[in-house]
Amino acid sequence: MDNRTSTPKRKLTGFLVSLLALSISTISVFAQTNGKDMSKDHIKKIVKESANSIRFIENKGQFPADIKVAGKTNIGNLYLKQDEIYFVSTKTVEDGVDAVDANGNIVEPEKKDLAHRWGISFAGANTNYSINKKNELPTKYNYFLDPNPEKWASNVSCFGELELNNVYEGVDLRMYSQHKNVVEFDWVVAPGADYHNIKMNFKGQDGLLIDEKGDLNVKLRFDNVKFDIPEAYQIIDGKKVAVKMAFDIKNETVGFKTTGKIDSRYALIIDPSLKWGTWFDDNDDNFDEYLYAIELDASGNVFCGGASNNQLVRALVPTYGSFVFGYDSTYADGPTGTNVNRRDAIIYKIKFDGSALMAVTYFGGTSPDAAYGLSLSPSGNSLFVCGTTDADQGATPAIPLANTPFDATKSSKDGFIAVFNNTLTTLKYSSYMGANGNADEMYSIRATGDSSYVIGGMVNDSTGFSSYIAGGYSTVYRGGQEMYIGKFNNYRTRVWGTYIGGTGNDILNDIQLFSDGAVAFSGSSTSATSFPALFNNAANGVANTTGGTDGVIGVLPSGGGNTVLTLSRFGGTGNDQFFGMTISPFDTIFVTGHTASTDFYLGPNSGGNRFKTTNSGADDGFIGKFPKNGWSGGATDPWAATYFGGSGNDRGNTCRMYTPYGVMVFGETGSTNFFPVQNTPDNGPFYDSVFNGGTWDIFW
Repeated sequence: MDNRTSTPKRKLTGFLVSLLALSISTISVFAQTNGKDMSKDHIKKIVKESANSIRFIENKGQFPADIKVAGKTNIGNLYLKQDEIYFVSTKTVEDGVDAVDANGNIVEPEKKDLAHRWGISFAGANTNYSINKKNELPTKYNYFLDPNPEKWASNVSCFGELELNNVYEGVDLRMYSQHKNVVEFDWVVAPGADYHNIKMNFKGQDGLLIDEKGDLNVKLRFDNVKFDIPEAYQIIDGKKVAVKMAFDIKNETVGFKTTGKIDSRYALIIDPSLKWGTWFDDNDDNFDEYLYAIELDASGNVFCGGASNNQLVRALVPTYGSFVFGYDSTYADGPTGTNVNRRDAIIYKIKFDGSALMAVTYFGGTSPDAAYGLSLSPSGNSLFVCGTTDADQGATPAIPLANTPFDATKSSKDGFIAVFNNTLTTLKYSSYMGANGNADEMYSIRATGDSSYVIGGMVNDSTGFSSYIAGGYSTVYRGGQEMYIGKFNNYRTRVWGTYIGGTGNDILNDIQLFSDGAVAFSGSSTSATSFPALFNNAANGVANTTGGTDGVIGVLPSGGGNTVLTLSRFGGTGNDQFFGMTISPFDTIFVTGHTASTDFYLGPNSGGNRFKTTNSGADDGFIGKFPKNGWSGGATDPWAATYFGGSGNDRGNTCRMYTPYGVMVFGETGSTNFFPVQNTPDNGPFYDSVFNGGTWDIFW
């Protein structure tokens, strides 16, 4: 089965980068060390100086009496009280839809402001710490608008920096600002004091958790805000020396922890930043945009790819910030009534700081089109897109073709490749990727240069496909749906191309590249005993030889060739499908998917050495690992896997490394008891531990 059509589509949640930073400095605040100036002022200059983009305004009666100072940040207004710092985050939305008055004029809906108050207090802090306002700015403020004269104030001063002295014994907190109203916290910890005493108690949020990357997520009613995983280092002889540091949560209280060594004679800086997220739906209940792939550039800008069923309305630019339509600004709907399920591929770019949707382009014609894979070239200059264009429903060709395509002929449902510049304004190259079969589709792509790439997908018929095949592992199409992997240079020059499969249906779902260019792939096979001979194979338990589905992992050398580095099949007597994969820094392949097998192979010695050893429902998710070069026998079988899930249907869709030793799985669940009791983390409850009903709930 093609999992692209069987996997429920999901709305995009985009992450817009922005906001707040924390720093911790462990240092003698008075001492000279090794002849170097290690005073507070000197450390402040080494770390960061205030850009004064936030003006901390004193309270002379214009604010409630318990407010010490207030300032406007890029996540809303900040208020400092003696016992907490709180934010009022806001968002403006349209209340209703456009209407037409009696004269035929469009009447725009009213706007309303949403607000969410959330804050941070300091658990166990001294209640009488002093607040010193520093770096007074020349601007003065006057407040005379309140109807109550007692709240009037004139000649109100503002400051570029605050110091909270002795918040904890021997611990000060410096507050200042950087560009674009980003507020920063520097904790200054004197010798003999303990940074573990710093406990930030978050309150008012809808959820708080540490995600797969180690970032701290704060869920609000209408947005998500995110502190980056702390960047930590010590200043030794005026230079930065890295230290491993992470967030530590106990219930709603956040501190820090380290697995590295800290020299208390020198400054320790912990510097996370804060992000937030939003929906991308054009403020239209009928606008569906499905996310199939994301990619980040070196600056943190986010590229997204998927499919849309409607025209993005330029009038809604203020919702997303300033953006530019790229190569194609028009949703290519087909002739009226020909296909109510039409959709165009859509690709867009979100600015790293969340301030704008930088560019967006449609790609396609009158037939349904979808972008399933994205990959930036190593230079970041080119964005490679692969996907599928369905059977034509009208006279218009399915996709635009550019720069002498490798394949200019479309036959029924074909895959495609499109290469854009990184601003999405120029289509550098495009081509069909298919032949005369009923369904040739491309699901995954990895760029190896500005005009070179490896692509993978599924072929449904060999007729006319010979130009895609040469110099690879197999030139023989054996029937049914066949895995396909091909490598191309200079956009259209085929380096090698290969089939992989038997007489049944064999579908490739994901490809990843090792540092030496070797190509790892994952997929599923119903070929039973006709699947190709396995190479460096892990023992696969009770393989399904009765026409069911097994998972497949393989690795091809970067040059193609007539062999594989490994080709392995895994499963049990039920149906097992392998979806997404990732590669660790140690060349270990991790793969996830779902299995209906009660005897799914978990590897040797798996009795008490797995998270979950039994299948709890009709379909359980799984995650497994296998080395790049497979298993040649003699040593212990290296395959290891575990079930996860509850009594309903569960599956992993993809996985990513979030530390060199940690893997995060993303997927869906139909189980009300998806998280067993023993999976509750030590640091408190999940952000959302309640199944919301329906067939599937997304998990991660």
